[in-house]
Amino acid sequence: MKYNIASLYLCFVLAGCFGAKQTTSVNSPPSNEAEETTSQSLSIAEDNRKMSLNHRVFNNNDKLTIFLELDIPRLSKTEAIREIREFFSLNYGILPNYTSKEFVETKNIDLSQREIVFKNGKYYLNFDIEKKPILSAVLVIDLVDKKTGQKILPDILISYSVIRDREIYGLFDAKGNTPLFSSFLLNQDSVQIKDLLGSDKELIVSYYNQEFNPASPPMSSASNPTPQRLNVDSAFVVRTNTLYNFNRTGLYLIRSDTSQYYGLSFYVAERKYPKLSKVDDLVDPLIYITTKEEHSELKEAEETKKTMDKFWLKLMSGDVKKAKYTIRKYYQRVKMANDFFTSYKPGWQTDMGMILIIYGNPNKIIRNNDQEFWIYTQNASFAEIKFEFLRKPNQFTDFHYVLRRYPDYEQVWYPAIELWREGKVQ
Repeated sequence: MKYNIASLYLCFVLAGCFGAKQTTSVNSPPSNEAEETTSQSLSIAEDNRKMSLNHRVFNNNDKLTIFLELDIPRLSKTEAIREIREFFSLNYGILPNYTSKEFVETKNIDLSQREIVFKNGKYYLNFDIEKKPILSAVLVIDLVDKKTGQKILPDILISYSVIRDREIYGLFDAKGNTPLFSSFLLNQDSVQIKDLLGSDKELIVSYYNQEFNPASPPMSSASNPTPQRLNVDSAFVVRTNTLYNFNRTGLYLIRSDTSQYYGLSFYVAERKYPKLSKVDDLVDPLIYITTKEEHSELKEAEETKKTMDKFWLKLMSGDVKKAKYTIRKYYQRVKMANDFFTSYKPGWQTDMGMILIIYGNPNKIIRNNDQEFWIYTQNASFAEIKFEFLRKPNQFTDFHYVLRRYPDYEQVWYPAIELWREGKVQ
């Protein structure tokens, strides 16, 4: 799956370079250095100036194979594999869990001896990790551009023993060479479904034409959990190592057998997703900053564009420049949420997507195996806000996060909404 926002921020700081024995504090807030890196890294999604990394992990008999997609803007125009081999270093360390203070394994990946592929402005490579007699671990990757000093330190929760279809099979490009690093497809994409052994097998695909509700406000008494069982709209059989096009938008679940509860899921969208390109599609995400009456009026409008223009101009007291800026800013956040958090439903509808849209990039993130804390500081409307997300795996994804809601959030929610409605969000 796509690394989501986890690829863009630090949860802890490694002490120096990887060595034979290292320690790190993963339970305490990041240091000033980590906070600075977090802030800069999170802005990558909006200005695309810094390098970033996505990953996919496959169970491969007695080992795990880690596929990496490197987005290095300064080397994206033309192939520069020789420069990557010369000026980049790639290391990894394995922690038993997020509270551990000592790596059980560290290793340097020799890029001079590693196959690297350049495609569509990005670089692809993979490496193997031997399985260990534990249930799971935290893989910490250290990628450094020695020429510019840029460094990213993503951490990945990996499973050694639980073998599910989504850990064995994956979506690959049309040629079957490179796994896809996103949890969504466009309906014109052609893909192959395969495992790393090249097994020839029939798989069952369930298609769900399901509408999901957007996230409830953080002070709401109820969240919107994923139903334990969704009604299957249709089902069909596919074969591995074969080219397919999933042209119906919606949710798909691939399993080797219908008795398997967990499967490989992906969301199919159309046109320019994660951007929203249709005027009618632009209305739904406004639910977070509109009243019920305003949102209903927008939904029921015969001429959606005219009604939306009037809505924004009314909020901005007729200031066209401010309206254009606020609209652009809001839908940049929606695109960012879709890019990072789409899983079984569009990213803007998720709890993390909602918080990202309204508050922007967190100043600091702290994470353990089953929790994530997003901390916002230095705002004119509040001293500090902390949002806690609980990881609740479901049939479709291992990385579904649910916001822990409290009535007290009302004190910081409505002021944040007013900033949007007054065109004061920076």
